[in-house]
Amino acid sequence: MKRINEKIIFILANLIFTYIIWYCIKTNFHYYIADSIIFIILTACLFVFYKQCRLDAVTFFMIVFAFTLHDLGAFRFYANPPLPFEWDIVTHVVGIFAATLFLYNIIVDLAKKKHHSYVLFVVVLAGLGAGVLIEFLEFYGFMTAGFGEGFLGRGFGDFDPAIVSSDYIDTIQDLFWNFIGATAAFVVGFFREKRLRRR
Repeated sequence: MKRINEKIIFILANLIFTYIIWYCIKTNFHYYIADSIIFIILTACLFVFYKQCRLDAVTFFMIVFAFTLHDLGAFRFYANPPLPFEWDIVTHVVGIFAATLFLYNIIVDLAKKKHHSYVLFVVVLAGLGAGVLIEFLEFYGFMTAGFGEGFLGRGFGDFDPAIVSSDYIDTIQDLFWNFIGATAAFVVGFFREKRLRRR
C-alpha cells in the first residue's frame, strides 16, 4: 500500500500539470499542453504500477520533479532562465538523474534474481553509454585539434568546423549534462542502497 507521501506527490503533480495546461491556453503559448498531458499519463502509470516499477518516494518525487522542471518552460524559462545558467542544463541534469535513479532501483532489485532479458537491456544501455564517451573524445578533438587523421584529428568524413551546425554543439552539451546527472544519481543510489543494507 502506498504511503501518504506518494499520494501527495501524485496529487500535487497533477495539479501543477493541469495548471500549466490552463496557463498555456490562457497565454496562447500552446507548446507545453501536449507535454503536460503526457506527464499526467506517465505520472498516473508510475503511480498505478508503483510496486512493479520498484519505486520509492524519493525516486517517484525526482521523476515527477524532472517532468515539472521541463514543463516550467511554459513560463519561458528556456528563453529567460530564472537561474544564472541555461534552463536546459537544469532539465538535463535533473531529468537524467531521475531516470538513472529509476533504472538503478530496477537493476539492483533484478540483480538479486535471474532476469536475462534485463541483462540484455543493461548491456545495450552500457554500450550506448560507451558510445557517448567516445563522442565526448571526438568533440574534444573537434574543438582543439586541427585537420588531420588520428584519434582526435578532424579528417575526411568529419564535419568542417566552419559549416557545422550549432545543433552539434548543443547535442554534445546535452550529453555532457546527461552524464553529470547520471553519475550523480548512481552515487546517490549506491549510498542509499548501501545504507538500506545496514538496517
